[in-house]
Amino acid sequence: MSLVNTQECVYVALDFEGLNSLERTPQEDMFLALFNTVVSNLILFKNQFAINRDISMFQKFQDGSKFFESDPNIFQARLCVIIKDVPKLDRDYITREFQSKVDQLFSEEVEDNFITRMCGNGLDIISWPVLGDIAWFKKLFIFKTKLDKLETKYENARAFLQNTKVIMAKLKICDWGSLDENLIQIRVATLKRLFPIAVSYGIEQKDSIIEHLMNHDSGKPIDDPIINLCDVLNNFKKSTKLLPDSNIWLYDNKYETCQSFLNEHQCRELCEDNGICQVVTKPKEQEEIYEGLVEETSITFTKYIQLSERLKCNKKIPPNEFKHTGKHTHKENGFHYCDAKCQFCEYYCTLPYGHTLHTHDTGHGIMTQTEFTGEDNVFEYAGYKLRVGDQGTFVLCNLFCKGLGRHRHIDYCQNVINCKDENQGRDIQHINEKVLPNPDKPKDFISHKLFWKRTGFKDPYSVQDQQEFEKCDYECPDDENLSYSNNEF
Repeated sequence: MSLVNTQECVYVALDFEGLNSLERTPQEDMFLALFNTVVSNLILFKNQFAINRDISMFQKFQDGSKFFESDPNIFQARLCVIIKDVPKLDRDYITREFQSKVDQLFSEEVEDNFITRMCGNGLDIISWPVLGDIAWFKKLFIFKTKLDKLETKYENARAFLQNTKVIMAKLKICDWGSLDENLIQIRVATLKRLFPIAVSYGIEQKDSIIEHLMNHDSGKPIDDPIINLCDVLNNFKKSTKLLPDSNIWLYDNKYETCQSFLNEHQCRELCEDNGICQVVTKPKEQEEIYEGLVEETSITFTKYIQLSERLKCNKKIPPNEFKHTGKHTHKENGFHYCDAKCQFCEYYCTLPYGHTLHTHDTGHGIMTQTEFTGEDNVFEYAGYKLRVGDQGTFVLCNLFCKGLGRHRHIDYCQNVINCKDENQGRDIQHINEKVLPNPDKPKDFISHKLFWKRTGFKDPYSVQDQQEFEKCDYECPDDENLSYSNNEF
C-alpha cells in the first residue's frame, strides 16, 4: 500500500498480486477481486490478451458480483483493463477484439454482469505500449485524468479505515448483508458506549487515560468552553425543594422500571408479520478443527451461521390504553425475508416473504450440512485428500462446483420405476452399483442443472459456468486432452 498526500485529498494505492496465483484457491481469488472492487474507485487490471486472447480472469469479478446487492453507494469503481505490450499497429485491432469478447460476456449475463452490478463508473479498455516506448510513459497521464473526474469515495481517512475493516470482516464471516446497515450498527453501539460518560463528565473516557470529546466523523476534537459555576449553581438552593409536602422518601437503589400508561407509550410485543424480520450472520465463539476421515487431513475453519430475529413492534399505544389497533409489526409494510433456507449452508433466502418467483435466492455460505460422496472411496478436492462421508466445511455453496469443472452429482433415486424402465430423461442416469452413504438406497447421477433445480434455489453460477457444466464430463483418452475428468459428487 502506498499513500500520496495532496492538498485536495489522500491517494491510497493498493497493489494486489495477480489472480490465478498458485498460492491462492479460486475462492480466495474471488474474495480478493470482490474486496478490491468494493474499496476502490479506480481499478487498474493488467491483462495479457495480446498474447493469449484470454479473458477468463474476468470470471473472478463475475463470481463475486452476486454476493452483495448492487448498491451505488458501495460499488463506485471504474475498471480500467490494461492490455500489456501491444505494438502501435495492433492497438486498435486488439482493443476492438477485446471489447467484442467482453460484450459477449455481458450479453450472456444480462443485468447480472459484474460491470452493471459492481463498477458504477464503467469500463475502459486501454492497449498499453511496449515497455521502453516513449508512449509507455506518456500514457500514465490517462490515469490522472480519470482520477480527477471521479468523486472522492471517502470523506476522510477514518471513514476509509472503518469501511475497509468492516468489508474485510464481512468477507471473512460470509455476511452478504447491507454494508450501510453494519455501519449504522457500529455508530449506534459507539453512541451507547460513550453517551453516559459524555453526559456525566463531558469526556469520552475517564479511566486510565482521559479522552476528550471528539467528532467521530471528522476526527477533530469538540470545543470544550470554560463554564462559570455561578451560572450553573444560580438558584441552586431553590431547585432542591422537590415537592416538600408530598412526603415522598427517595431511597438509593430502590426503584423499578415500569411503563407509564398516562401518556402515549411504546408497544413491547414482537412483530407478528409472516416471514423473517432480520437475518444476522454470526460466527461461533472459536475456530473449529475438522478431522477428515483420511489420516492427516485436518481443516481449520470458523463456522458461521445465520440466525433469524423477530423485531419488536414499532407502534405506539395511546394514553390510558393497553393495546394499539392492528397487529404488531416492526414497520408498516416493512420488508420481511422469505423463510426458506439452503439445505447445504442454511443461509436464508434474500427475497421478500411470499415472492412469486419459482426459485429462491441467497448469497450462500459454507457447506456445513453437506456430506461428500463419489464412486471412488478416496478422492482429492481443493488440495484436500477426502473420503466418502467427509463434510464440506471448507467451501462455499456457490464455488464448490467451480472446482470440479465438468461434473455430475449423485442424488437419491426419486423414481425407481422410471429407472428400471430406463425412462429417466437426459439429466438422470441410474447407478446400478451400491454407493455410500446408505448403500442400500438406490442413487442416480444427475446433471448440475437438475441438482440445483431440486434444491429450489437459483443456480448461483454464471452463465458461462452453467454452459460449461452442461457439456459431457468424460475425458478424451488422448494424453493431450486431459483438462477434464469425470467428477462425481
